[in-house]
Amino acid sequence: MKKSPKSSESVSLDQVRYSLAWLWFIGSGVLFISLFILSLVSPRITPIASEVWSWFVPNVFPTLALMLGVLGNAAFGDADRRLVRREYYRLSWWLSVAYLVVFGLTIALEPFSQLEPLDLFSKSNYGLGPLQGLAVGSIGVVFASQRVEPGRGDPKPSDTGKQPV
Repeated sequence: MKKSPKSSESVSLDQVRYSLAWLWFIGSGVLFISLFILSLVSPRITPIASEVWSWFVPNVFPTLALMLGVLGNAAFGDADRRLVRREYYRLSWWLSVAYLVVFGLTIALEPFSQLEPLDLFSKSNYGLGPLQGLAVGSIGVVFASQRVEPGRGDPKPSDTGKQPV
């Protein structure tokens, strides 16, 4: 028989979702502002700003849109009382931090790089891609999990009182 996690070992799904959303929105906001400033003042970035933004946007906005959509949908319903194991929450949180930090370092180190900006950003995807996959995969489970209603999908007894065959 499975033991249910103790409450001290679990965190509410709503709390996990909001914590991850805050992390991503604040982290992405800092990155957005940094890249915006660089695209205005950097002589290396300004001429290729549209290409740089084409690299940036798909790396953060789909995740933010997923989070916003799930949180918006949940705002119109009852509070979700499901629990998430604390260790899974920590794993998701730290994978997200790692991704956002590495992503931010790529932007921050651009002025010091000898590579052309688009070459640097393109090569950074070798590390960012797998890290993003892990981070988004882990938070996708938290944000895309569906509520399962008790008895849903269970066979129903027929009118004669016999179980279906």
